[in-house]
Amino acid sequence: MRYSIVLILVIVIAIPSLCFSAGSGLPASTIGKETYGISLEGEEQIKRVDGDIIKSRRYLGKITWGMTDCIDIYGKLGASDLRVEASDYPRLKAAPRSMVWGGGLRYRIIKTYDPDLIAYLDLQYVSFNCKVASTFEKSVEIGGEIQSYKEEHLVKYRYREAQISFIGKWERKVFSPYAGFALTNVFGHVDRRMESEIWEKPRVDGNDFREYGISEAIVGMDLDLGGTGKLSIEIRFSDSDDVSYSIGLSELTR
Repeated sequence: MRYSIVLILVIVIAIPSLCFSAGSGLPASTIGKETYGISLEGEEQIKRVDGDIIKSRRYLGKITWGMTDCIDIYGKLGASDLRVEASDYPRLKAAPRSMVWGGGLRYRIIKTYDPDLIAYLDLQYVSFNCKVASTFEKSVEIGGEIQSYKEEHLVKYRYREAQISFIGKWERKVFSPYAGFALTNVFGHVDRRMESEIWEKPRVDGNDFREYGISEAIVGMDLDLGGTGKLSIEIRFSDSDDVSYSIGLSELTR
């Protein structure tokens, strides 16, 4: 127990702003010492960053290992797309799916019996890069005449998320509901290259983006499929009225 407390304190102190918005470590319960879990997860995430709406769908495989009775660690690998609704480029197309990777740690804080309740912290990080290619039809007045032209835009995103969430769960035989809250940090970099037939050379610019302290309320449920299988469903409501969701199918083994 002393080892577990020291480990979680080191993580919280070393990375105090770690917080982000993938599912909160589905399934919601810790899995126990020397237990392994394999999960398939799907997520739909919506975030408002610097005035833009950023959406992504993620399809992930996850491997979880119970390092102690109170601590699980896990890694994720899969694919994610990115859709950006930008105020200056409202017709920006969705980026194709790119590889996404990440990982996390889940720490059980409390476990009680009669009623069977669990509370835990979940720390996660996710990263992926993607490209968005778009064509814009525009017009310009030249010599008193209106002429149309095209702009070709290539936008590269380096997208990062980090999250800390607190979850309380009521463990039951079949349906186990849980709820909690999370804080999210979204950050990364955008490079934009623009070309047009009316320009002598391409225009290039770039900027960092970040949104810290995005708060979310979490509700979810684990469904026991019999044996060691679980189906988990989770919904998140952010302070900007955006809704994200996650669904996961897990199998645990010893």
